[in-house]
Amino acid sequence: MDHAMDDAMEDGMDGTMNAMDGEGMDGEGMDEMEDQEPVEEVFDVTKCPRCQFMSEKYISQLANYDAADPKTAMTPARFQLLYNFLTDPLYTKLFVYVDFKEPKELVFNYDQPPSYADAVEQGATYSFAYFIKADGNNAITLDNIESQLVMDVLEREPLDDLLNRMNSEYMNKFLGENDWPDGVKKDFIASLHNFMHTINEYSYLSKGKTNLYIPNEDLDDVDACATDKDLMQRLETTVIFWTRQIKELVSNQDVGNQGDNNTPLDEIKHWEDRNSNLESMATRLKDPKLKKIVEVLDRAQSAYLAPFNELTKEIDKGHEEANDNLQFLRLLQDPCKRIENSQPKDIPKLLPEVLSNVRIIFELSKHYNSKVKNLLTKIGNQIIRRCCKKINKDDMLNGDVEKCMRDLDESIECCEKWRQICTRSQKIIKQYSTSETEWSLSNDQDKDKDNTIFAENEAFIQRCRELKEICEG
Repeated sequence: MDHAMDDAMEDGMDGTMNAMDGEGMDGEGMDEMEDQEPVEEVFDVTKCPRCQFMSEKYISQLANYDAADPKTAMTPARFQLLYNFLTDPLYTKLFVYVDFKEPKELVFNYDQPPSYADAVEQGATYSFAYFIKADGNNAITLDNIESQLVMDVLEREPLDDLLNRMNSEYMNKFLGENDWPDGVKKDFIASLHNFMHTINEYSYLSKGKTNLYIPNEDLDDVDACATDKDLMQRLETTVIFWTRQIKELVSNQDVGNQGDNNTPLDEIKHWEDRNSNLESMATRLKDPKLKKIVEVLDRAQSAYLAPFNELTKEIDKGHEEANDNLQFLRLLQDPCKRIENSQPKDIPKLLPEVLSNVRIIFELSKHYNSKVKNLLTKIGNQIIRRCCKKINKDDMLNGDVEKCMRDLDESIECCEKWRQICTRSQKIIKQYSTSETEWSLSNDQDKDKDNTIFAENEAFIQRCRELKEICEG
C-alpha cells in the first residue's frame, strides 16, 4: 500500500468494502454488479486527526476566536486548507487569524502573518496561530506532528514576543554552546549581542521607552577580562550602544510634543512619560551587571567609557527637571479638564484660575518658567479644540442654521474673551512679578509684539465669521 493510502488510513478513511457473498442472487444480477464502476468514498477532512489537533490546540485558542464569523470558522473548507498545508510540500508555513475588519473572517494565509499596525489601527486584539514546517520533505503524521511543525499562538507585539523568547529560551542555549570552534563562537556571540541590542532598543522605543541591553558575560575576574581582546571588543561595542541611547534620551526632551494642536493635558502626559523614562534609566544605570561592565572597561582604560560617564550625569539632571516640571504642570490638570468638558460660553469663567496657575509656574518653577509662552499657546489650542467640537457643520447643511450660528457666536465670544483675559493678566504679572525671567507673549523674533500666541486664535475667529456669512447667505 503506497504512502498516500497510509495517510488516508490515518485520517480516518476506513476503506471498508461491503461484504457480499452473492447468496440469494442469480447469475444475471451478479453480472450487472460486476459491470458497475466502483464508487469512491469521499474523504472527510474534518475527521483528520492532524487537522483536529491543529484546530483544537492552537486555532481555537486565538484570543479573538469567539469573535469570528461562525460562517467562516472551522468549516470543512477551512479544514481542507489545513489538510493541504500538511500534505503539500509546496506549503512551508501557515498563519491563521481572525480578520481585524468586518466581517471578522477566520483567515488562512500561506505567506505572512497579519499586520500589527492594522490591529492597532482597528483597536483589535493582535493574535494569530502559526505553523512552520521543520522540513518540507518529511511526511507529517499524528505521531511526529509536534516535532515536524513549529507551532504556537502569538498574542503580543511581534518584536516583544521575539525579545521575550530570546531572553527566556534561546540566549542561555546559545551562550552555553561549547561544541563550536572558538573562532565561530566568538563571531557568533558578538553578532548575537548586537542583534539583542537592536531588538531590545526598538521593542522599548515602540512604547516610548529607552532601555539598555546588558549582555550576560562572565566578568568575575576583572583583571583577566580587561586583557581579553575579544571580550573587550564586545563590551566596548555595548557601551557605544548605551552612549548613543542615553544621548538621544537626554537631548530629545521635547520630541513628540511639538504638535500644532497640543494642549496642556498633552504636555502633562509628555512630562509624565519623560519622568518615568528617566527614572527607569536612572535605575538601570545602578544595575550590578551594568556597573561590572563599567568596572572592566575602567580597568582596561577604555577610551569609550568617558563619554558614557559624562552622559550618565545628565540623566539625574534631566530627571530632576522632569519631576519639577511635572509637579507644577499638574496644577493645570483639573482646570484644563474642566475646559475640555465645558460649553464654550462657560469657558471664560474658568480662565482666571488657569492663568493664576500659569503665573505660579512662571514665578516658582526652576525650569519651566521659560516655556510659559508655549504653555499659553497650548491653552489656546485647547479652547479652540473645544469650540470645534461644539460647532457641527451638519446643523448648517441639514437646516438647523440658527443653532449653528448660535454655536459660532459662542465660540467667537469665547476666543475673544480668552485674548482679553490673557492680555489683562499679562499686564498685572509684568507689573508685580518677582521672577528674573521676562514674561512675554511674543516669540524671540517679535519682542515688540506681545500677541503671537493668539495667531491660531485669530485665525479660528476669522473662520467662524466666514461660516456665519455662509449661514446668513
